[in-house]
Amino acid sequence: MLYHIDELNIILLLSKYYLSNVRDMRKKKQLNPTAAMFNRGLLRFKRRVDITCWHVDHIAQIIKLLRNCADTLEEIAGLNKVGAADKVLYAQTEIMKLNTLAQNMKPEDPRDRGSAEYKYVGNTMRDTHGFDHVEARPDLDENNENYLDRHRHMKVTLKQRSELNKRIAGSRDR
Repeated sequence: MLYHIDELNIILLLSKYYLSNVRDMRKKKQLNPTAAMFNRGLLRFKRRVDITCWHVDHIAQIIKLLRNCADTLEEIAGLNKVGAADKVLYAQTEIMKLNTLAQNMKPEDPRDRGSAEYKYVGNTMRDTHGFDHVEARPDLDENNENYLDRHRHMKVTLKQRSELNKRIAGSRDR
């Protein structure tokens, strides 16, 4: 097949254009591994843990969960053969696991997710949904006189705290 000189020039120009685009694609700035994981949706800036704590049995469970999570996070931080982005991914996965385990603690939250029952208590509005369920639990009954005796010292502490705040405010004015 014989090409005319103009056709050869066009083919030559097109091949140069194609090759320059390939080189430009190679030179295209690559994202660092952490930014790439954000781009793919693997990482988030924050991870939250929602921990249920309304029953005395929850305290021991929370201690165990947090201690296990802290131990695992320390192991992740000490890994040498893993990149920084992977360490962050592993840590966020561990936090999500902690959140899942915290949601499955027993006794469960008596309220449905998203439900609310607002009432005015004094001069503040509170969500009272689930209070009836907690009130009906026999394992949460305590002698009210002992409850008041245990918390009587808090009144003194609060009074002392207000006096201390007044002294601090007075020293700042000087």
